[in-house]
Amino acid sequence: MVYGDSDRLQSEWSGDVNYLNRLNVLLYVCDESAMALNAHDWYHALITLFRELSTEFKAGEEIKGDKFIEEINPLISKGNNNLNRSGTLSIDTNLYKKLHKFEMFLRGILKSSGLQNKMKEDASGALK
Repeated sequence: MVYGDSDRLQSEWSGDVNYLNRLNVLLYVCDESAMALNAHDWYHALITLFRELSTEFKAGEEIKGDKFIEEINPLISKGNNNLNRSGTLSIDTNLYKKLHKFEMFLRGILKSSGLQNKMKEDASGALK
């Protein structure tokens, strides 16, 4: 089966469900890591989500995402994810806010791309 203008043969099987499942798992990891104040895992889940969403980017979104990564990476590298003396994870407030804003940015891309919409009717047509 040939798809669109491409002369490359396409599979009859769609990866839509797997793609949405990967996004869902990454969002779950982001939520759990944020609640546990685990900056390292949260950051890497966001980077993976950023990569998964790269096919949905509009003009300027890749540059904005790269800027988030450039700002956050040095903070992660400083070891803000170490255990404090009480045995719980601690996170710098500035780092937390930057991770939060990065996640909000990525969730905005999910929503504007139609990947995070509430379905009012039959969901069977959502992956077409």
